[in-house]
Amino acid sequence: MQRRICSSLFALLCVTSLSFGVAHAEDKTLSLVSTTGQSKITVNEGDPIAIEVRIDNASIVAGASFTVTYDTANLALTSVDSSFFGTFVSQNIPTPSGQGYVTVDNKDYDRPIVDNTVSGLQSSVTTGSMLAAAKVENGTGLNVKLFTLNFTLTGSPGTYPVSIIQSKISNTDAGYSADGEFIPFLVGIGTSGTYPAHSVSTVNPASLVISPAILDADGDKIDDDWEIANVPLGTPGDPLDVFSENGDYDEDGYSDYQEYLNRDSQDPEGNAFDPTVVNAPGGDGYGMQSDGSAIVPALLIMLDLENE
Repeated sequence: MQRRICSSLFALLCVTSLSFGVAHAEDKTLSLVSTTGQSKITVNEGDPIAIEVRIDNASIVAGASFTVTYDTANLALTSVDSSFFGTFVSQNIPTPSGQGYVTVDNKDYDRPIVDNTVSGLQSSVTTGSMLAAAKVENGTGLNVKLFTLNFTLTGSPGTYPVSIIQSKISNTDAGYSADGEFIPFLVGIGTSGTYPAHSVSTVNPASLVISPAILDADGDKIDDDWEIANVPLGTPGDPLDVFSENGDYDEDGYSDYQEYLNRDSQDPEGNAFDPTVVNAPGGDGYGMQSDGSAIVPALLIMLDLENE
């Protein structure tokens, strides 16, 4: 049996004309991790909160639908990003008047991906956010990021688990039973117009640990205690003047603020981030500073050679 996902929550999927079959094919594994791949995500109140949803093998997967579970009394899912599920324009998917977006429930979407906070999904879950997305071809690669979930703390600091369950829809107008029907986690594009559904055998949840707001007397978004602890011995003047939000003390391509955000992770060479030591390029937040104050060390070497 084939059924088009046409409830209001999954209206964007209708744009892709992606249906799914009831037969299950390969099992997949989904993991919720930090941008550096850690299942324990430690932040301070006020820090950005980003959780990636990764799949062990993205091949034969062109669509996803599931419910993200979390403590909605203290957290809010504010936005969902995805490079895996491209924009309508990048996928050559027609949109009304060729405008590059569609409007659902007074909200504009530039890609076939939608989320919505729902309640009463099933007896074991009272609140969560339902997510659905699709693309016009199967993905590729191992340990691939499907989504980045951006949260905001709306309640008290604490430790909060974030996980994924199968979505359940009871929209009778879309042809579903009033008792609710489960939607496949993943859908692929098969041969001869088939769309096999893929089950998820393992979900690796994330643990989000949010500490109280930092002391930030100088207003640079960096914890004053962290700044003081990392200032080189013998540095004259106020230790809070050494590092800044847009500065790059060690000129390694990571701002001082980014080094602070990366404090619990490692750079691509496996070294801890240190605002006074050059870290390997390519890690989270790596890049030239907008004011040009941070120059990649390799570029400095090239300039010195040219001046000899």
